[in-house]
Amino acid sequence: MRYPIRSGTQSPELREAVEALIRMWWDHRWKGLGGQSDRDVMRVLLELAQRYGRLGRDGSVEISASVRCLALAASVSYVTVSRGSTRRLEAEGLVEKRTPSNPAHSATWVLTAPSRVANTPSTPPSPALVLATREALPTETPTWRHRGLVAKGAGVVEARLEVRGPMTREEVAEFVGWSNASEVERRYLHRLEDLGLAEKIGDKWMLVADHRDNVEEAKATPYAVLLRRETWEMDPETGEVIHEPEVRGRSLSENERDEETAEKHEEQRSDWRAFRLVVDQPEDETVAFEELEPAPPEMLGENRVGRVLRASGWKRFDGDTKAECRLWVSPETGEALPPDVAVSQALDVA
Repeated sequence: MRYPIRSGTQSPELREAVEALIRMWWDHRWKGLGGQSDRDVMRVLLELAQRYGRLGRDGSVEISASVRCLALAASVSYVTVSRGSTRRLEAEGLVEKRTPSNPAHSATWVLTAPSRVANTPSTPPSPALVLATREALPTETPTWRHRGLVAKGAGVVEARLEVRGPMTREEVAEFVGWSNASEVERRYLHRLEDLGLAEKIGDKWMLVADHRDNVEEAKATPYAVLLRRETWEMDPETGEVIHEPEVRGRSLSENERDEETAEKHEEQRSDWRAFRLVVDQPEDETVAFEELEPAPPEMLGENRVGRVLRASGWKRFDGDTKAECRLWVSPETGEALPPDVAVSQALDVA
């Protein structure tokens, strides 16, 4: 799990409530690509509830977590959590977001007690899946990204094999809600086998003995995103049509993508804190900035933070990387600083 958690114990009542939520998470039918994202977002909330949860009077569990940290832990984008998964989970009655989050304060999430969820699965789970393992979450299997080496579809099969143990392809197909077991084996199980994460012994599929080490190796393996559509051109000599898959994006590993996303989130928090420093200033301290001359054409579209810093003599840092382009250079020391620190110093000087 990418979200840092503390060690500790929980009350028996809270443990019982979280176990009921985990059973509901296993039994729920997550449909489509959006459902795959929602499943991993819900999984992260349950992992946090195991350590940070607070039990409500109605059996619900309340936790605090920022949207950005939740997105990073679930291997989805910030927009997916804020505009997609949150709305779908609330519409299904699984989660309630009571207080919004911002870069200064985490959001408050309430996991609805299973007895209060109206849209429970219409089809009950098979006896093969009604086991004590339905009260456990995977610990070795991470939340994979869409269109990654493993992807979220094969990731849920990997997680189920970790918790449930050896399964036939028919049991795996029943778990994911597919009627074609051979297609599940071709699309998911063979992918796990190719990556060294699962193996087939007899008619049973199971995780390999060194699964944890192979997971770390897969997370460190660079990959580029392959689109479904193909580009084609005709060979002028033979007249044959040559098809090639289109490659989009850079070749990065899961770990590198996590680091890049964490840096991007920190930049967004820094920009927000800088904006609040300007907006929250008393009127008599910001009037000088309000009476500035109209911005020149090259500054049109720049926010208030940029105008304040430029008026104080600060300049953009001309760097090569994406992280560096948000830094500002002090007119006094020549030091490149993030926006919130730069604004704080500029206001102090003013």
